[in-house]
Amino acid sequence: MNNTQQNKLNMYLAVQAVLQKRESKWSSLTGFAQAVDEVDTGITTITSLAQVQASPNGGSALKNAAFISLVDSAYQVAAATRASAVVNKDAELASRLDYSQSDLGKGRPQEVVARCRNVWSTATDNLEASTAFGVTQTKLTNLKKKIDEFETAHPKTREGRTATRAATKALPDTFAQVDEILNGCLDGLMAQFKESEPEFYNEYFAARRIVDAPGGRSSKTNVTPAPTPTPQPA
Repeated sequence: MNNTQQNKLNMYLAVQAVLQKRESKWSSLTGFAQAVDEVDTGITTITSLAQVQASPNGGSALKNAAFISLVDSAYQVAAATRASAVVNKDAELASRLDYSQSDLGKGRPQEVVARCRNVWSTATDNLEASTAFGVTQTKLTNLKKKIDEFETAHPKTREGRTATRAATKALPDTFAQVDEILNGCLDGLMAQFKESEPEFYNEYFAARRIVDAPGGRSSKTNVTPAPTPTPQPA
């Protein structure tokens, strides 16, 4: 990543930290939660692409990044769906999803994929009951996408340079997607908290400021300005 992209990623991470800290304020708002899921997915994708870009063997880094992202997402969905099953006294469902994070990542790639597909299909079938526990359609869609990405990520040395170039090319589009969610969705949704939750509101917009990292100079190309603490009316 260049310095401009790193500065923007730092802003995303600061916003993510505020949203996690104040989750109780927005978790009941389905649209807000969906937007947060999209931002989280974008941050994960950017981090993975940056690892591939920086690696001398982009193919291996791509496979490893896809593996980590897949197991993290599968465990989050499995744990939340299992919690729903335990509360609702569905012993069979709880047993089917009784995985630790290390359990999900054990064995050959085909075995990892099979477990994660089981998590995805089981959670999809039980989405209505587990929504209150944090499982959303967006998370299930992202999990399915990560399963597919892991299956197609092959760590061949001769493909390393191609993977690195592809990661460099994909980064701007991924940043643009996160910017679109922040600028076009979350910033506007935050208006409802200005009076009722001023600390949350102010923390969010303080985090939205892009700060130059020491020792570098931000490029002025393809930068979406962060809003001031008081957003402009639509």
